[in-house]
Order: sequence, then C-alpha cells, then structure tokens
Amino acid sequence: MERAQIDAPYSLTTDQINFYRDNGYVHLHNVLPPVLLEAFRPHIGETVDKVTAGRRLPIEERSTYDRAFLQAMNLWTINDHIRQFVFGKRLARIATGLMGCEGVRIYHDQALYKEPGGGFTPWHADQYYWPVSNDNTITAGFRCKIHPLRWGRWPFVLRAIDFDQVESLKSVTNRS
Repeated sequence: MERAQIDAPYSLTTDQINFYRDNGYVHLHNVLPPVLLEAFRPHIGETVDKVTAGRRLPIEERSTYDRAFLQAMNLWTINDHIRQFVFGKRLARIATGLMGCEGVRIYHDQALYKEPGGGFTPWHADQYYWPVSNDNTITAGFRCKIHPLRWGRWPFVLRAIDFDQVESLKSVTNRS
C-alpha cells in the first residue's frame, strides 16, 4: 500500500501551476494521506534519534541556529523505509510539473523538529545557500503530525526576491 501511494499520480491544475510560478510556492492538499505520513513517522523519528544522539546539547547551551530546530539530513542513506519515501515518484512528478522541467534531482532530505523551549525560526530563504547555479529549485515540506493552529503557522514568502539579491539575503538575521 505505501509504495503505491508514494508513486501514485497527483493531478495538478493549471491554476496551481500558475500560482506556483507566479508566487514561488503553492499549498497542495492531500498530496500524502495522513495514514501514509503516520506509517513513516516512527521510521523518521527513530532515525533522527539515532543520527542526533550524542550531539544534543541542552537548549540553553545551543547557538541561535541550533535552537531553531533539531535537524538531521540525508536520512534516506540510513533507513530503507525513508529511502522509499524520499524517492517516491509522486513528489518528483509534482516537482517537475510545477517547475516545468523533465526531471529533478534531490539535493537532500531533511527532518526538522521543533523542540519544547527551542528558539524561533528567523525569516530565511534556503535555496540561496545551496550550491546550485539557478533558482529553479523546490522544497516539498509537510508535517508528519498535525498541530493546533495556536502553535503557529508555516508561512511562505511570495516571490519578491531575485536570485541576484543573494548578498542582501545573507545579512538577514534573527534580529531583523
């Protein structure tokens, strides 16, 4: 069942594609069913625990950056279940449809956990720090667990920044 859901087609509308291309993001509904995310959540959690064991300092001893999230990357290289999830065709097809390209490459997978007492996440634009030659990049982000709205939203910035403005982005800090 999991493999079929991860590889199943997802129909993008012209409006969704145009919204993404105009604004730099789009919120798609029902891309991955909650039951599928729930099935993978334990694998992701256990692998993050394994990867971060031994490097978890108490919150108050961490840098501002390390307080924002507990993060672990390239989990697909460690856990076969996560590999199946990351390399699912459904997300890849959505990415190619939105960006208007024939194929995509994965730069990395990343699990981010907000911890109790952790810091806030400053405004930022990740793709400008990645070693790629252009801004035709995309992130598939989703929560493995539903949270109450009072815990905060997951906002996005409209496409208002040119790729050439990288230097000004690097000056953005948590004091901005």
